[in-house]
Amino acid sequence: MINFLELFNEYMIIERNFSKATIETYSSTIKRYLTYLDEIDMEIEEVTTDDINDYLKTLSNLSPVTLNLRLNAIKSFFHFLYRDEYIESNPAKDLELSRIGRHLPDVLTELEIDKLLNSFNEDNPYELRNKTIIEVLYSAGLRVSELCNLKTNNVNLKEYQFWMLQRAFLCRLMRSKYIRHHFREQLHRLKKQRLKH
Repeated sequence: MINFLELFNEYMIIERNFSKATIETYSSTIKRYLTYLDEIDMEIEEVTTDDINDYLKTLSNLSPVTLNLRLNAIKSFFHFLYRDEYIESNPAKDLELSRIGRHLPDVLTELEIDKLLNSFNEDNPYELRNKTIIEVLYSAGLRVSELCNLKTNNVNLKEYQFWMLQRAFLCRLMRSKYIRHHFREQLHRLKKQRLKH
């Protein structure tokens, strides 16, 4: 009897060069699927698109993300079987993944931001640095990666502007005169303290 799971594992490792995590996930998925086929006494060559859909219905308790992962494994498995001529047609070819709605990120309220900023001890140079980081992220709407790539020569304290090369335009740094002034003071204090981090 042909060991389809073993052949599929070799295909994923040698030909597709999948990551270890993907191989483990796909392999365990196909192992469960082959067990299911044994339980309903069906040969791999007999499987139709409807049969795969029936199996997927048994997984309805899974999240859309997990279900798509299982379906991807099954589609890859049947693609392999068809390509290597173990089956005459690919029953998983036209199966579509579930649409996954984009989850909007949770955001802090202004009150929560104020509490966060007021929680730092500005006499501690490291806490002052961390507060400055939070203020720049919040007030300028930067991504973390953009903040990490921000250089001191990209900042104009007199105009309260900075140059983001990734976006290629000038952005206003702060939203109010009080915060602008306060932020400029923080930068000067940080510069004097010459933090290494």
